[in-house]
Amino acid sequence: MDTNLNQNKIESVCKIIDGKVITDEKPSALLIRGLYSGFPATFEVIMPFWPFGVTYYLETNLIDDPNKAISGQSASLSIRPRFISGLIGFFGRLLLINPPGQPIGDKAIDSKYILSFNDKDQAERLLFYPGLITLVDKINKECSFSEFIITLSSGIYLQQSMTFNKLSVDVARETFKNLGSIAQIINEAF
Repeated sequence: MDTNLNQNKIESVCKIIDGKVITDEKPSALLIRGLYSGFPATFEVIMPFWPFGVTYYLETNLIDDPNKAISGQSASLSIRPRFISGLIGFFGRLLLINPPGQPIGDKAIDSKYILSFNDKDQAERLLFYPGLITLVDKINKECSFSEFIITLSSGIYLQQSMTFNKLSVDVARETFKNLGSIAQIINEAF
């Protein structure tokens, strides 16, 4: 673990996910594993300074039998914020500056996010589940994520571009709270 990291912030994040620092992971400056709302949670920092952000993982596949094989390919949904919108965004897509993504058919969602998925039916079911897109909007507003991936068979991955040195503990707390709500939806409805 990097000794230049703020120890108070590390302890605060450990309390959020009821976790502990893992010191045997070499590529990471900081790795904290624990539980949040009953789901295995991981908070990872590759380097605490720019250009490296922080990563949140929440595992939603709580396996009763670890020997049971997962059948088939799982539905996956990748969400990235659209930084250019409106008329400029239209021309940006024409010039291939702003990728169009895969449209889901909802103008509000397609204009805010670049989506990528492997199963359109499951992606629609997930995005139109009551309250889910509101939680995604809330997470994006609070932490400005760069990538948010939901894989139904394994869990949630969120990459936040803010460095650990600049990260507020309140932002980390709210991010885990909202990810926990999404994990609960996935666990109950999918």
